[in-house]
Amino acid sequence: MTQGPVVALALATALDPDAARHLHDFDGLDEAGIERAVTTLCQQRHGNRALPWHLQRLDAAAWVTVTPDAARIHAASVADGQAEAELLEQLNALLSDAAVVAAWAGERTWPLLRARAARHGRTSPWLWPTGGDNPTLVDVAGGFGPFGDSPAPPLREWAALLGAPLISTQGAAPCQQEALDTAYALLALQVARGDRSPAEVQACRSALARA
Repeated sequence: MTQGPVVALALATALDPDAARHLHDFDGLDEAGIERAVTTLCQQRHGNRALPWHLQRLDAAAWVTVTPDAARIHAASVADGQAEAELLEQLNALLSDAAVVAAWAGERTWPLLRARAARHGRTSPWLWPTGGDNPTLVDVAGGFGPFGDSPAPPLREWAALLGAPLISTQGAAPCQQEALDTAYALLALQVARGDRSPAEVQACRSALARA
């Protein structure tokens, strides 16, 4: 059984135009032009338009902390007036002491955060769990394992089946809904694996409904 709060994390990212300018000859292009050029280059190199993590920056984060007694939804963004490095520091302070930090697509989330920490010279040892006091990092979608050739379902659809409500994210980080949905998906995974009892998970869900 998991002791203490767990944290469900969601990120919003965008092209890092400074990195793109540093690596490529994009003089005279505005950010929109740089993004078109970079996505075209990615399509040519990799067959898709997905940005590699060294060309992404962290724009916003949302996280849900949940225990059987209480749950809270939080959000922060670079648009709030803080720099990306400051947002990373905020996440470090909040997540270093967590028992569990979960993301729906952890195989993408953890490398991105590690890369941004390295880019800004920030110490983030919680992102390299070695036991001891570091949190356990959970890739929620990956925790269910592969299902033949079928892809993982859209998080919103899976979370809706688990009872996660739609929330208004107007004026907040757009990834708040994803963080809440991830919390519901994590609880379902934990009870299926026997990490939490059904009664504890139901108490956590009740706390989320009141958040």
